[in-house]
Amino acid sequence: MASQKIYITVGRRRYPVVIEEEEKKAIAEIEKSINNKINEYIRTYKNLDILDVLAMVLIDCRYELYNTKTGDDDINKLKEELQKLNVLLDNELS
Repeated sequence: MASQKIYITVGRRRYPVVIEEEEKKAIAEIEKSINNKINEYIRTYKNLDILDVLAMVLIDCRYELYNTKTGDDDINKLKEELQKLNVLLDNELS
C-alpha cells in the first residue's frame, strides 16, 4: 500500500502526517476528537495557554486509554491519538 502525506489541523495549527489509505478515516476521527477536547478545555479553563491545554488533553486521552476495556480497536485508536499528541507536545516544547 502506498503512503500518502496529508495535513491535519490540531489546535489551529496544521501538521503533516504520512498515512496509509486505510488509516484516513481513523486519522480524521482522531483529529476531530483531539480538537473537540482542546475546545472543551479552552472553554472550561480560559486562562490556560495552548501548551497547558495540550498537556491536559494528553492526560485525558491517557486516562481514557487506561480505563478502556472495550477491545483492541478502541485501544489502538487511543494509542494513535496519544502518539499524535506526543508529537504536538514535542513540537511545542522544542
